[in-house]
Amino acid sequence: GGVGPDFRFCAIRTVEPGGVLTNQVPITTGVNVEIEYEITKPISGSNVAIHLWNSDGVCVLSSTDVDQDLAIDKLRAAGHYISRCHLPAE
Repeated sequence: GGVGPDFRFCAIRTVEPGGVLTNQVPITTGVNVEIEYEITKPISGSNVAIHLWNSDGVCVLSSTDVDQDLAIDKLRAAGHYISRCHLPAE
């Protein structure tokens, strides 16, 4: 695994429901995790993933942008992308 020369992370953000960036997420509001990235030439065999671990080192959430409808072997065009994962309240 890892990031190759044709893929670059631009930003990773947590965003409140109203669109405000935050670094603290109350359990009562929910949050979107945004992963912004750029692909400089078409690539395949890739995915963007988020893993959330608790303080005991247990993975409590794992999700990728191929969970819905994008096959991992599908060619991704060059461009600027944002993948979002919504974490609901409580």
